[in-house]
Amino acid sequence: MKRFFLVLMAAALGTPAPAQPAQTTPQQRILTSQLVGHPAVTDAGIFFLERRGDQYAAARYRAGAGSQTLALSPAPLESLAADAATAVWAEANGEQRRLVGYDIASGRTWQVATLAGRADLAVDGDTLYIADADGLRARSLADGGEVLVSASGRRPVAAGGALLWSEEQPGDPGQRSVWRLVLRAVGRDAELARGAAGYGGFVSYALVGGGALWAFAPGGPQGVFRYALASGATERLAEAQPDSLALWGGAAAWVRAEGDGWLIERGGVAAALPVRLAVEGGYGGELLASWEEAGAHTLALGDEAALGARAATRAAPSAACASADPRACGQVRASGGALADGVGPWAMRGVQFFLPAYGINDKTFYDGNYAAAVADGSLDFWLDRAQSGLRANALRIFISLPYRSDGATVTPTSHQTLYDFAQRAASRGMRLGISIHNSADWAMTPERAAWLAGLLDYFAARSALPLIAYLNSDNEINNHCGDGRDCFDNFSGHEARPYIDGAVGWTAQVAAIARARGVLVVAGISSEVQDFDGTRAAFDYFRPASDGRSLAALVDALAPHNYSGGAAGVIDDLRYNGYQGPVLLEEYGFPTDPQPQDPAWTEGPPSCRLAPLAAGCQGTAPYFVEVNLQAMRTRSYSGGAAWMLADMDERNSGSACAKKPFALWTGLFTTSGTYCAGTATRGLGTPKATGVRVCLFYGGELFACDTTLELRTRMYLPIVGR
Repeated sequence: MKRFFLVLMAAALGTPAPAQPAQTTPQQRILTSQLVGHPAVTDAGIFFLERRGDQYAAARYRAGAGSQTLALSPAPLESLAADAATAVWAEANGEQRRLVGYDIASGRTWQVATLAGRADLAVDGDTLYIADADGLRARSLADGGEVLVSASGRRPVAAGGALLWSEEQPGDPGQRSVWRLVLRAVGRDAELARGAAGYGGFVSYALVGGGALWAFAPGGPQGVFRYALASGATERLAEAQPDSLALWGGAAAWVRAEGDGWLIERGGVAAALPVRLAVEGGYGGELLASWEEAGAHTLALGDEAALGARAATRAAPSAACASADPRACGQVRASGGALADGVGPWAMRGVQFFLPAYGINDKTFYDGNYAAAVADGSLDFWLDRAQSGLRANALRIFISLPYRSDGATVTPTSHQTLYDFAQRAASRGMRLGISIHNSADWAMTPERAAWLAGLLDYFAARSALPLIAYLNSDNEINNHCGDGRDCFDNFSGHEARPYIDGAVGWTAQVAAIARARGVLVVAGISSEVQDFDGTRAAFDYFRPASDGRSLAALVDALAPHNYSGGAAGVIDDLRYNGYQGPVLLEEYGFPTDPQPQDPAWTEGPPSCRLAPLAAGCQGTAPYFVEVNLQAMRTRSYSGGAAWMLADMDERNSGSACAKKPFALWTGLFTTSGTYCAGTATRGLGTPKATGVRVCLFYGGELFACDTTLELRTRMYLPIVGR
């Protein structure tokens, strides 16, 4: 996830146990293969948290002494922060957090405070900085007195009397938040940077030698920046977007993508890496880095070549199912940190399937609508576009459960309709991901339970359960309280506790029905809802209900949604928090209109179809799609589902460009009707730039993915040849 470092940070936990040597091979040492959160580096060693079976541990590594266990806890440990003298961490007990202080010299521990929820921490001398739902506060470690620093301050970094923090100004629906970085030093506050950016706002920031260092998250101002306090000047150290950023020996070090590979840069020198590493800092002249394996993070110390070689040494996956009919491959299941079927790993190459005539809802699969689409050929047309135009192996769909109306039970979609659709999809090599719920009505009525169980039994009786990749208990389970706000947070007029209890209870009932029949269950969240407690939305998966259960504990896989290029930050949050199960990027995409409402809602110039990360394409729809595809390529996502197959007919009106919602233009393929200044592609079923990027990622060939390319080649080649 985003990393926030201090120069000379330290952390230690509990009562020391005898030292044990770290695992060692030439030029690298594995400190832990179950890292939780980020390490802290000080002159006293490297401090880190890790999982050990069903316990959590704090440990310290020192050169010449090896690794030493400092504390064991049955409760999760998180939010480690330290300076050279004091460490503070949070011990999670349900929703509450117990803050524990640790004196590094004496080993004395004491309870600093209790908090109502998750917090980010920083320590500088006698001052503990706490950022949570109550804002950013400075707390005296001596007497417990607190002073508010910023009502919206987040992720503090503190050292030598200076304090650095970020703030978010939420954007309108479909738009990125505006983030700013603030430095408090020598008695004054200074805004160092401001810009619209995706999830989390920043890749990282740090205090360093009389100034600050930072990099925005994707979608923000691109590059690595450094501010000098003495001169007040800001310098761009690098133009490219870093994947990770930290301090190594007092200098900035970052890892970035370079073509199909990776580079690590420090002090103007770049070195190639055989695989992606996350730079975590430096110790004793060596690089401290982490990488992900099977859903867990490994932390290691050494030189970049040795660490890169170690990270690249992984078992080759077995062959995936080669059959055109998913029934021959068996049911999809969770397998460690990934998904698999009966013959090997299975990665979702999915797309959200709606028929343009029926809108963004569950109406495509109303029995009457479905029958009409079968009869007029539109259903098979769009199924073919999903398979041949994208190379998809899964279709994500919305359906409506039965409900009561005027004393009668209404069943909009029959089992027969869904089975017919599953057969048509299977004949094209595609499974279904079925989202069964999209509201805050958490009542599992007898009618709903019977219909859901009956659906799975209907498929089972026809040996067709392998055609259902998973059930989604709710589309965006944290986003049903209005205006794009995080419903797992408290805010004016909304109490989160009953909402969380309802959402978790609903998911538990769906999971019980599905698991009894061997069907995978996921839960979707929006990672871009407005935050009210200073905690990013990915952590909603771990928020406990009143009975102690959480979404992460109930489902087989997590299914976050992200549109603004933040997919890497989302899964980093989940993994660094210790979640080791499968993760699907269940919704990703970006609108190409109506550009008059937002300049980012556009396909960009034609070059963005082939080079979406180039300078002229930044901030366009193919750019945001490609950034999230890169996250799926480089992180441990088990695939995902692009939103959505085609633009909706509902957008067609004279005032569409000024008034219609952007979601209607998020299709990967064009349809007939209204387009504004953002979408250059035309024609029924023609791939937009976003569709080309998804198709290429899913394994398609260039000319097959971009059907406009052959026409443009014919137009341009004769001119070039003259």
